[in-house]
Amino acid sequence: MNPESAGRNYELLIEENGVKKTHLCDLAFGDVFLFGGQSNMEYPLKDEANYDDSFSLKNIRIYTVPRVEYIQVNQKFPAFENSGWKLASSSALSDFSAIAAYTGQILNHLSEFNGSNEEEIPIGLVSCNKGGTSVSCWMDENSLKKDPDLYSHFYKRYWDDIQDQSDQTEDLKREEFAKISRRYLEACNQFKIHHPKASRAEMKRELGHTPWPGPKGKKDFGRPCGLFETMFSNISGLPFKAVIWYQGEEDTKDGEFYESLLLQLIECWRASIINRPDFYIVQLPGYNDDPAKKWPLVREAQRKVCSKLSYCHLITAIDAGSSDNIHPADKLKLGKRIGQFIYRHEYCKESVSHPEIIEVIQSDQKTLVRFDQPLFVKNPDAGQDSNPALIPIDLQDTIVFNKGQTSSAYENDPTPVYFYQDGSPLSPFTL
Repeated sequence: MNPESAGRNYELLIEENGVKKTHLCDLAFGDVFLFGGQSNMEYPLKDEANYDDSFSLKNIRIYTVPRVEYIQVNQKFPAFENSGWKLASSSALSDFSAIAAYTGQILNHLSEFNGSNEEEIPIGLVSCNKGGTSVSCWMDENSLKKDPDLYSHFYKRYWDDIQDQSDQTEDLKREEFAKISRRYLEACNQFKIHHPKASRAEMKRELGHTPWPGPKGKKDFGRPCGLFETMFSNISGLPFKAVIWYQGEEDTKDGEFYESLLLQLIECWRASIINRPDFYIVQLPGYNDDPAKKWPLVREAQRKVCSKLSYCHLITAIDAGSSDNIHPADKLKLGKRIGQFIYRHEYCKESVSHPEIIEVIQSDQKTLVRFDQPLFVKNPDAGQDSNPALIPIDLQDTIVFNKGQTSSAYENDPTPVYFYQDGSPLSPFTL
């Protein structure tokens, strides 16, 4: 179809040889946003800390890509009913991505509040994500091949490990893993019953972490390139206003590869999507229950990718995590931040960006790290006599490191010290 003007209440009549075949009503043309990633992007609204079962979004339509894990003899597993666009009613939103829902809410609200023309543009939200997945699941084989190290580590090694595995053996392994997972969930339920006041961290110390990963094989949704074929390829033909990518937890164990992985993912998706949209990368939040301690590597990779690519924008989130829960229940704070950033950049055409280091001056006793915009710290007197929440740092755009200090907030679960103008925390960095 040729592009149409943004609006609602369109009708589409499809005829064949002058005979009416299909008549579609209540169609909308507008801006569609794609929300990709793993479990924190998948996290449903009904489980979110601020969930209100009457929550709905007017003028917004939503679509969740069926989470097909594998296809065998032209049959999809697990099986899903035919999916389609839905109005963002309270019932439809309950199982929808909380991050996507709150982002859409902010886009709608800001358009109406500012009285801009954008309030006339319908918004579509597409959720394409699955928990426990590496970036390598979401790109095609050719993209991995562009980097020999990635291809060897994520693709070749995976299939070499199971080259002699039969389908029967894989099925037996999957059945056993399902039993182990069920036993673990039952143990968690029993622990909560007998220790109702215990924290999640205490439960993990007693029972250990969730069994993961599952067995490798042709049916494993974590296989390299699998979800590119079974999920992303089904919506890649749509023109998207922007892609919001929130992922990285599964790849912290291979943090040293993440910069290359993310670069290939972005190029792969932009090449597949007709209008090559901008990407908004949500940086990993704080989390302290991972012995590998590689979360800073992934955050640094996310920051570097956004610095390299003009069509890639960083949204920091180290203040939106939970020390002992890899799935923080509060998604409103981050969804609001994403929505505000996108609105300012895509609709107001503001030049908004994460601060970039432009100069490092070293001396015997101190190191000065200068940024391209002013930085702020929390105001100890905030809340008194209408004092602001943030105040400028002493040298406005320059952080002073004492001798021997080479990084800021460069740990798994840091407490943010520096912020930029919109109140978002400065990305962790190391020199």
